[in-house]
Amino acid sequence: MSELAGLREDFAPSHLRGLISWTLGNVAMLRGDVLQGLREHDEAAQLLRPETDLRAWGRFCKASAAMRISAGTDDGVDDLLAKATHALELVGNQGDRLELTLTRAELALTRGQSRKAAELLRHTPMDGLPPLALAELSWLRHRAHAALGERELAIGRRPRPRRRSRRPERCPRHSRPGGPSALHTDPR
Repeated sequence: MSELAGLREDFAPSHLRGLISWTLGNVAMLRGDVLQGLREHDEAAQLLRPETDLRAWGRFCKASAAMRISAGTDDGVDDLLAKATHALELVGNQGDRLELTLTRAELALTRGQSRKAAELLRHTPMDGLPPLALAELSWLRHRAHAALGERELAIGRRPRPRRRSRRPERCPRHSRPGGPSALHTDPR
């Protein structure tokens, strides 16, 4: 990691230095050094410019938001997600937009907004997703539905329609005292 940090200073283009700061920030947060990760991401935010590469900038904003959520902080996450949304709606692909939806759902869950998370994930198609994205989508759906007490949906089943109790109606003749049912009663 120190080699990469040293190389960063050798590169004149700020965009490339920003990509290196983004990477160093991710590594720091994954190691548990959240403050260093946030510093690196703040530096990357200064160096990466949407004018240079709108998709990379949008992906950085989305990734920084996701890393912050995973690290247990939501400082600046709303602003990062708004920037990512603007960029990735213009130049992002289906995978970028899926990751953005997953990040929004994760944020909703961490804020205790399970209904919002479930709504975000409800119409997200599962067909053709790479295994990791499919696993994350399934896990987030499970968490959202479990938090809402929707057991069937949490385990991936469609809820069964509630069956109405079908009690046979009692014939008035059988329910009165001394009717036929009274004949078969043993008083002992």
